[in-house]
Amino acid sequence: MTESVWRKGLRLFILSLLLLLWGILVWLLLSGSLYRTAIRVLEAGNADQKRRIAAYTAAELQKDGELAALRAASAEQDLQIEALGQASQEKEQEIASLSAQSQTRSEQLLALRIRLSAASAPLDYQEALRQRPPEAALRALVIPASPEPGEAEKRAMLSPLLATAYLEADGENSREDLPSFRIRSAQGQLLGSVSFASSGTDEDGVPVWTVAGEQFDFSGCFRTASLLLPPDYRVTLGERTLGPEWIREEGIGYASFAAASEDFNGLPGLVRYETPPFLGEPALRFYNEQGRELSPEDLREEVFLDRCPGGVRAQIEDFLPGFLDLYVHFSADIRDSAYYYYSRLSPMVLQPDSPLFLRMRAAFEGFGFSGARGAELQSVTLHYVTDLGGGRYAANLNYVTLITGHSGAYPPVEDDLHILLILRQTDDGQLLAEALYFL
Repeated sequence: MTESVWRKGLRLFILSLLLLLWGILVWLLLSGSLYRTAIRVLEAGNADQKRRIAAYTAAELQKDGELAALRAASAEQDLQIEALGQASQEKEQEIASLSAQSQTRSEQLLALRIRLSAASAPLDYQEALRQRPPEAALRALVIPASPEPGEAEKRAMLSPLLATAYLEADGENSREDLPSFRIRSAQGQLLGSVSFASSGTDEDGVPVWTVAGEQFDFSGCFRTASLLLPPDYRVTLGERTLGPEWIREEGIGYASFAAASEDFNGLPGLVRYETPPFLGEPALRFYNEQGRELSPEDLREEVFLDRCPGGVRAQIEDFLPGFLDLYVHFSADIRDSAYYYYSRLSPMVLQPDSPLFLRMRAAFEGFGFSGARGAELQSVTLHYVTDLGGGRYAANLNYVTLITGHSGAYPPVEDDLHILLILRQTDDGQLLAEALYFL
């Protein structure tokens, strides 16, 4: 019984020992696998740690780069801020300089305005004077030997004189606070004086100048004009028509008829007007016998004497070329028989005792034939025709002839002759030459 128990215990011991060994073997096996697993786990963890460390390191490096970039940007901004501060300081200095300059210029401008205000006063006065005569000028206007004109007539008389008046500084009578100027006409004649004084200042402190005093004296400015006009012409001076009381002489002859040896009783003589005293350029206007206004350039005998009915003038214009052609040949061209031209010209001349016919007959009867020259009529220019009354007319004209020498005795020469031809119209309307005068 004891052996059986011992054996059982031995078997149990051996079994336990085997289990222990198995357990050790299993433990050893398990321990190696775990170790390798642990090693792998550790290696995987280590690789992950390395990756994390690398990522962290890269992130730190990136942060360091960003930080460096930020520090560089901050440094650049600091430089920009410093530059802006310096520029701002320079601008402030420039603004201060400009402000000082502006202040200086404002002061200079004010000083200039003050000087200009004193200079502009006479200029403004001069312009106003030219536009409208002042009351002081109207009061000073006294016309010699004439009734006192009204204000409108005075203005009309003074306006042409003052329209070109000007002011010049009067150094002798001027003061800084009371500048004085002389008033002169365009021709330099003294008309008066004016002075200015400051009546205060405007809101900017610029003096305001006004007229302190003005005086006018027109006594040395008056003059008269002498006019030669036909008696049926009308002349006005300003608003006044000059009547017979201003005619100083009548029956004055025309210079165009001075060469004539006869009296032209049918032609009214000229009359001489002497105008009332006037100022400056006279406001004269002229009207012919038909009431048409004439310019001063038309006041010449050629216009005065151009009085002839249109139909008669046209008849005279037709008469002249043929008459003058025969007259030129008769008086200068002797290549043909003198009697030929005399006989053809005579029917165009008033007979038997007109001045022209008597002269032609005397010339024909006293001809001496030299045969030295000839003449041809080139042109006729009629200036005017005057109706002398009683069917008589005076034609003022020029005619040009070409004088030639026979057989080339001398070169051709043009001769321009100015004549006054007196014509008479017969009862049947025929025109005949009565007299011819060289002017």
